[in-house]
Amino acid sequence: MTFSENDFIVALPDERKTRSRQKSAAGQRTFPSVEAARDAIRKLRAKGKCSGEVRIWIREGVYVLNETMIFTAEDSNASYKAYPGEKAVFSGGAAIDNWQESKSGKKRLWTADVSGIIQRAGVFKQLFADGKRCPRTRFPKTGFLKLGDLTPEVRKELFDGTDKVIIERKNELSQIRSFKHVELIALHFWIEERLPVESFDRETGIITTARQTRFSVAGDKNIGYLENVAEALTDAGEWYLDEDKALLHYLPRQHEKTGETCAVVPVLKQLLRIDGDPYRNKFVENLKFENLEFEYSAWMQPDWGAKRFHPGLPRSRWRLNSACKWTEESEKSKLYGAAPQGAVDVPGVIYLEGAKNCAISGCGLRHFGWYGIELADGCSGNQLTGNTIGDTGAGGIKAGGAKDAVHKSALTFDNIITDNHIFSGGHVFMSALGIGLFHTFGNLVAHNHIHDFKYTGISCGWVWGYGDNVTRENRIEKNHIHHIGDGSLSDMGGIYLLGIQPGTRIAGNLVHDIRKYHYGGWGIYTDEGSSHIVIENNICYNLDSQGFHQHYGRENIIRNNIFVSGREGAAALTQGNGRNTGFEHPGVNSTCAVTFYNNIFVTDGMPFFFNSNKTSTAYLKKEFFSDLNLFRDIAKKNIMLGDGNFEKIEKTYSLKKWRKLGFDLKSILGDPKFKDLKKFDFRLKKSSPAFKLGFKPIDMSDVGPRKIDDQA
Repeated sequence: MTFSENDFIVALPDERKTRSRQKSAAGQRTFPSVEAARDAIRKLRAKGKCSGEVRIWIREGVYVLNETMIFTAEDSNASYKAYPGEKAVFSGGAAIDNWQESKSGKKRLWTADVSGIIQRAGVFKQLFADGKRCPRTRFPKTGFLKLGDLTPEVRKELFDGTDKVIIERKNELSQIRSFKHVELIALHFWIEERLPVESFDRETGIITTARQTRFSVAGDKNIGYLENVAEALTDAGEWYLDEDKALLHYLPRQHEKTGETCAVVPVLKQLLRIDGDPYRNKFVENLKFENLEFEYSAWMQPDWGAKRFHPGLPRSRWRLNSACKWTEESEKSKLYGAAPQGAVDVPGVIYLEGAKNCAISGCGLRHFGWYGIELADGCSGNQLTGNTIGDTGAGGIKAGGAKDAVHKSALTFDNIITDNHIFSGGHVFMSALGIGLFHTFGNLVAHNHIHDFKYTGISCGWVWGYGDNVTRENRIEKNHIHHIGDGSLSDMGGIYLLGIQPGTRIAGNLVHDIRKYHYGGWGIYTDEGSSHIVIENNICYNLDSQGFHQHYGRENIIRNNIFVSGREGAAALTQGNGRNTGFEHPGVNSTCAVTFYNNIFVTDGMPFFFNSNKTSTAYLKKEFFSDLNLFRDIAKKNIMLGDGNFEKIEKTYSLKKWRKLGFDLKSILGDPKFKDLKKFDFRLKKSSPAFKLGFKPIDMSDVGPRKIDDQA
């Protein structure tokens, strides 16, 4: 490899001083850390030396970080890369190497004194053994506790939170001797609430928590479980932390041995920060990180309020959080236990603010407590490509800047997020997203593979209803999204959209296997106020609810999609444009909620269209258009519309009655002739009647991440 004067090398101290390393670094300055190289380059540039882009090559090894690597505007025009053929890893973890083995009944028990870690970094809530996340003790082991309200006779609003929860079957907790340092995780609709337990009254079954819930616990759908329960340490791979004695207890797996197993506790919350200051027009530009590995980060619960959470800054410097809907500071004496929807206030372990034309590419990110990568205020022209992001406490990637043009320099736009593999998330913040686009526009999110999250795959938009917002012209294309939801949360989608988004296009995505708790496991979900969006050439199948659902919105076009095997039907419209109060929508098409044409709908005894508004025929005539679609009911019931609620269909419409309303006059009932429906091969045979209606074949051969040589 040939070096220039703008090449630098980072290498761990090499006591052996092998010839190969001496040769590869010949004539180059070698630094023991990235920070040392960064600082040296700053000094050279201050002296007028080292002009142009510099390259920092990082040799193989595990670089344990004691503090976050921070880059500012003076560090622009540089690339940090793994040395060719070598693996450079940056770790925010601390190794546990002082295990003492004993017996717990017939099982092996490992115990370690972790007082040093707790004194240095605080109480930890994650443990990994040989790169595998180890669960904190959970009670009950499977299923959930049923949570109740103290005053069920009093009418509760949705956001009437509380710090007192009744465990309805209180005797279930009789075996737990102490509730000190135990945490209650309450699951509410689309969020989880993490509530440290203050006390438990064994007679009344009331748990008092150190944080309060955001949602009411009234009703019959409130569930939860406890973590860090000493008595629940029963299964191999589990661990429990005795905070008072600073002792970590772990039940090893059968193959694990002290002295050989690599046990790691994450202690550093963020590993890398690119810190521009867009509010002062100071940007970090052309800074790149390529083919590097990042692993192990800790987490803490943000103070859900009106300030953006900055773990590295004092509270006095936290700015207003433009990405949070509920922006009021709590007037209660206790903080909330919840992250907002999408865990929007949870930061990225790799964090970019005021970054222009920077890149994170080909990197591996794993074993994190928060989101993987965040593009915050004032980020534009950046590329997040070809990364592997797995095993995260929150989500994969989030992007969002200023919510209006008052601070133009803080807008976030024109970023490229492509060809990433994002998987196994929501281990702490269950409502986190595979990819979240909040206040941001003009981005390309394409060819990503997203799976094994508990809430939503891709979310775009962050203004509820028809209010003004900056989100627009985002392209979400050719993503493979599957196995979203595990039956814990509700109101989710493979792709979730929100608010007015002119120019946004959802195209060519493959979405399947979406699971809910009690409602809302949709393929593509246009929620409150979603408007002016084109949804085309997508395939959605094997869903707990419908392939497509629109809550309320206007002028959305749904064309040339395949919606198959929704357990509650093919498509749903729950409010039309009925919540159009307080906004003016000029134009001759202002009342149109949604238009369907050239789609293929396949159901099995359920309605093709579902509507929860009992006056459906009154508003459908004004707000709904549908034609040139192909319908197939495997059970041959051929219900065009089911009217009622999600749990019970009260009224149905046949094709004849449906056409009397003016819908699908040229649509047909028939077999679309897929190559193999049972194997989910939705390619169409040449004889498919869909072609006569104008349907265009959907090519899924290139969905998901592409090979480097294939990328456009």
